[in-house]
Amino acid sequence: MSLRARVLALGLLFCAGSVAPAQEPVDADYRLLDEVTVRDRARPLRGTILSGSEPGSAKLRMRLESGIELEIPRSDVLRILPRETPEKAFKARAKRIAAGGSAEDHRRLAEWGHGLGLTRLALGEISAAIAAEGDAKRRLEHRVRRVELLEQLAGELAAPEQQPLYEAILAQSDAAESFAPRIAIAHARVLLALGLPRAAVPLLQKARDVLRQRAGLPEDGGGATEAPADGGSEGTEGDAEQSGGTVARPPRRLGRGGAPLPPRRGGAGGAEAAEDGRGGGVPAEPRDGSAQALPNLDEHERRTYRDLLAALGRALDEAEDPDGAREAYGELLRIWPQDREATLAQAPLLAAAGRRAAAIDAVTQTLAVFPRDPELLLLRGRLHYLARHDAPAQADLTAAQEAAAKVPDLLRRVQVALAWVHIAAGRAAQALPLAEAADAPPPGYGPARLAKGAIAELGGDVEAAAQRYAEAERLLGPSAAEAAYCRSFALAKRGDAEGAERALALALRRGYSFLLAVRALVDLARARDDGEEEARLLELLCRSSTAPAPDELTALARVYLRQERLSEAQELLERARAAAPGEPDVLRGLAYCAYVRDDRPRARALFEQLLRLDADDSWARRGLRNLEEARTRRVWEDRFDRSDGELLNGWRVEAPFGIDVSLRNGKLRLWGDQKNEPGGKTLVSRDVQGERVVKFEVRLALDGGNVGRVGVRLHNGAATAVLFVDPADGRVKMATARGKQGFSNPADLGSWPGPGAHTLAIDVEDPRKGEVAFAIDGEVRARARLPGVASGRRRTTLAVYGQGLALGDAVRAFIERARVYVLRPPTPSGDPRRGGF
Repeated sequence: MSLRARVLALGLLFCAGSVAPAQEPVDADYRLLDEVTVRDRARPLRGTILSGSEPGSAKLRMRLESGIELEIPRSDVLRILPRETPEKAFKARAKRIAAGGSAEDHRRLAEWGHGLGLTRLALGEISAAIAAEGDAKRRLEHRVRRVELLEQLAGELAAPEQQPLYEAILAQSDAAESFAPRIAIAHARVLLALGLPRAAVPLLQKARDVLRQRAGLPEDGGGATEAPADGGSEGTEGDAEQSGGTVARPPRRLGRGGAPLPPRRGGAGGAEAAEDGRGGGVPAEPRDGSAQALPNLDEHERRTYRDLLAALGRALDEAEDPDGAREAYGELLRIWPQDREATLAQAPLLAAAGRRAAAIDAVTQTLAVFPRDPELLLLRGRLHYLARHDAPAQADLTAAQEAAAKVPDLLRRVQVALAWVHIAAGRAAQALPLAEAADAPPPGYGPARLAKGAIAELGGDVEAAAQRYAEAERLLGPSAAEAAYCRSFALAKRGDAEGAERALALALRRGYSFLLAVRALVDLARARDDGEEEARLLELLCRSSTAPAPDELTALARVYLRQERLSEAQELLERARAAAPGEPDVLRGLAYCAYVRDDRPRARALFEQLLRLDADDSWARRGLRNLEEARTRRVWEDRFDRSDGELLNGWRVEAPFGIDVSLRNGKLRLWGDQKNEPGGKTLVSRDVQGERVVKFEVRLALDGGNVGRVGVRLHNGAATAVLFVDPADGRVKMATARGKQGFSNPADLGSWPGPGAHTLAIDVEDPRKGEVAFAIDGEVRARARLPGVASGRRRTTLAVYGQGLALGDAVRAFIERARVYVLRPPTPSGDPRRGGF
């Protein structure tokens, strides 16, 4: 080649290299450094040009990647390719393929740009790919990808900028030539963001059916199941809405401004974990059973099915179909058992259905993968709180507090939840610092102020509690139903029933649970001792649900029992037992019914079942003892409700000390001032001859003006037992004596229970050993050993007495009834007709 030809070729090469590179793939890496091709070097130099890149310069200065700086004669530079920015490279390539590029070129460029964060520019290339694509199936794939990018971009924008993106998603849905499940999911998410869950459900159900058909699954989802039910009903809607203990459903995963985002897959790691406070690393990968459960779907379709189930669960939940929502989340968790978002969504639904044990198990399973996730720890702590598991709740919420230390909003929620655990356990001193910390940043935090109200109420400061609840209402604004509900209780304790009812009405207007509000009205009726109103409200509560909760049925049954409607009460209790076979309150009610009906075998079985559930159940133990006494003892009861003004046969009056004994309003009245002799006893007594008296029980009430001693006495010549109320200090005391010896020093059994009628009993528990129990309202307060106290060979005198210790002391007492228990004759063991009872 001639010299002229070589010079011309080099000149053309230099000019071409100074302007643009040769054709390259649209998704090739862009240049991060300047590239300079120099004569006699096989590879271009890479680095940063410092000077001399302009035409006419004598030398070019450059810092290489290694940091070395060098100068190159400008005449030796054959080509300069300047560095690129991602945006500049993208636009240059888009311009290059704008006229003649294929649909595949546009799609590849879009994916390349999206990978570099140029999502808005990538959307334009996706649209170009849709326009250039001739194959309908491939064009639908481009539309699906455009919808995915629109969703992601919406999650990164503030609310005002989201509307055009929502409209673009809906436009792609309308323009799609055939149904695409992924586009349907995006369409449904837009409807959910707009508050239209019922419109979203049919779209998602259709998408589910299409994917199930592709996967070869039956219409029911291939045996998808929820978490197994607990052993018994463990809670109701009311439990889930208790003050402060609310197991709140997790917030939707939203981007900035509230745009719905696709669920995270496989949990968060790295920067995302640090941002949301989970941290601590991921010790294990979440289990993924999709390849086995959905073998006919490719990886992208399996991810789509997962997103679909999550969206369907949310839509059904927001459309007030909790059963359908639990089913959708249950299918998702069957395939992906440790999905974090599905666990956070499904566990509260299980708890609201009374299946807290299943909810706790599900959260525990997911925590194996995310052991320091504060939201999972918070949720499990709340579930333990509602199940009254104090120690586990405290442990979980303490761990959540540590994990959420750098996330202020979440930390506040954890602090309030932990405060409620302490409040429920009566630990006000530990709860208050937590509530104060959550409430500290101005203007305050409504849930924390609510907890502070409960702490004040726990301390007996009803005025402060009502004030804190009112402050919580102001802070919470339209969502202050919980605060109004709590304020109603504080007002009721203060005696302001009308104010309490107004607060409940406000709670209802602000969306508080109708069922809980009615329950609160039931409490108010109970506090007023208005049995008819309590029954009416409980009947309303039971009628408002097709399947009333066991505790509601039991509460209504209690009212019926007080109204002596035994058959109706038993029917309600049987329904409650069918729903909650092991619920102690239900078993107690049924045991009481059986006992009153004298169905002793059934009563015994129920009492024994209660003791198997709780070996310390004193009520059940007393019931068994009463059954045994009924088998071995005979009882008669004397009531003083005659209208002829005469005492019942067998009782006599000894009243030489000025105290009148007479029948008034169905009671035996001891009324008057002590005369004649200080300490003289006015007696109402009867004798029992030829039988062994083993218990003497009297139900009596003291008038507010009483300053005399009132008591009961059992005496048979060999021994005497006395149980009385001492006016000097208002305490109940007992004393014993043997034969003609003096009485022992009185033993203090505690204070008189207060206004109203109460039962005093002297009970010879073991007649052979002479072991005697002294009881108040069925509670044994003391025991003593008194040989010969239950001798059948001696006459036993039983008495109620009033005694003024000084002249002029007023005795004011009313006796409602007296019961006398004597031993039955032994039953021949060989007679099967009289065997057990």
